[in-house]
Amino acid sequence: MGTAFAALQGRGDEKLQSFLDETCSLMSAAESPGHSITVTAGERSFVANPAVHANHLMDADARVVIGTFDRGDVHVEVGETLAPVLMTAVRAGAWRLVAILLAGLLAAALLNVLLLHLVTRPLERLAGAVRAIGRGTLDTTVPAGANSELDGLAREITAMSRDLGQRESARRAQLARSRRLQAHLNSASHQTNGMSFCIEYHPADEVAGDFVDVIACGNGDTLVCLADVVGHGIHAAMEAAVLKALLLSISINDYGPASILRVLNEKFCLTSLSEDFASMVMLRVSQDGSRVTYANAGHEPGLIRSATGSYSIIRSTGLLLGVTEDSEYEEESVELNPGDVIVLLSDGITESQSAEGKLLGRVAVRDAISSVPVSDARLAALAALQAARRHRGDIPSHDDETVVAVGMKLASNGNYGRAGQVSHVRVSQN
Repeated sequence: MGTAFAALQGRGDEKLQSFLDETCSLMSAAESPGHSITVTAGERSFVANPAVHANHLMDADARVVIGTFDRGDVHVEVGETLAPVLMTAVRAGAWRLVAILLAGLLAAALLNVLLLHLVTRPLERLAGAVRAIGRGTLDTTVPAGANSELDGLAREITAMSRDLGQRESARRAQLARSRRLQAHLNSASHQTNGMSFCIEYHPADEVAGDFVDVIACGNGDTLVCLADVVGHGIHAAMEAAVLKALLLSISINDYGPASILRVLNEKFCLTSLSEDFASMVMLRVSQDGSRVTYANAGHEPGLIRSATGSYSIIRSTGLLLGVTEDSEYEEESVELNPGDVIVLLSDGITESQSAEGKLLGRVAVRDAISSVPVSDARLAALAALQAARRHRGDIPSHDDETVVAVGMKLASNGNYGRAGQVSHVRVSQN
């Protein structure tokens, strides 16, 4: 406009004013509301006549934004109301912001779809496979990933799972063989004099640290022993096997229970680790079944329930095996009568815990045995075991559970019966 105005200067002021008014009238009120034009040429000033476009009149109190242009001695000032200019700028900025946000949301949605397909779902499959392996589902094949990195990770996890499956199969086979061997070591199948036996043997793991043996002595007496190696599992089972071997190395015909425990303790201290201990109770029942002599190396107290309903306690008479090589053990004897029942048990029975953490206790075991008919070893052993299981409910046992019961039986003529077989041996398969 400044250039055109400079070119028209020689045509007179009226021509210049007319050009200015016409230019002002052509300006859009929508795009440039409330506009005004002022031109200064030398000493002369020209202002667009608002009368030619009344709809463009500027509010006298309105804030104005002014743009200037200079060419030679021509100075042009174009003014517009500030508020509409700001509104137009804000509106334009808002639309740009909306466009940017929409573009961002679209990009985020596309990125999310890509991540879901390429990363999230493959990682969820990998995590699910790892959780399954952790729960024991071995030989798990993990689906291939959506990219080379995840596919490589899936192959590695699959290979690891197969390797763990092979190792677990080998481990279970070895444990099954160890369990059969331990059951063989704990079983008894020799003749006894008018007595019935029951052995309830239930490891907390695949193998146990409890050890049971019933041995016929050369003079007709019967030796009964129950041991509990501290802890449970493979290490405890190995120590129990060591105890079995050590016991077999002793000439039991020449020793009573206290002497056997003393010799056994010396050998155990030499062969076991310094942190390994075991409790053991050992009984020697006379040939005629009239007397039992026992020694107890820190084992859970046993019970002798007489046919009349009274009880004798097979208390501890010395330290645990493995504490010190020079331990001494006392020996005690109790008279037996037809119908009496001897019950030995591991602390996995008396220390069985309920869901609230309450221990079963010895009194509850004694009360359970009280309801059993006289001389019935099998029912006495089952009563003790079932009392522990009822008390525990659905909670698995955290310790080995073993019960050994010996019943003094009568023959039809009222005397002790002739020699018979061990009546019942049960080893848990769980």
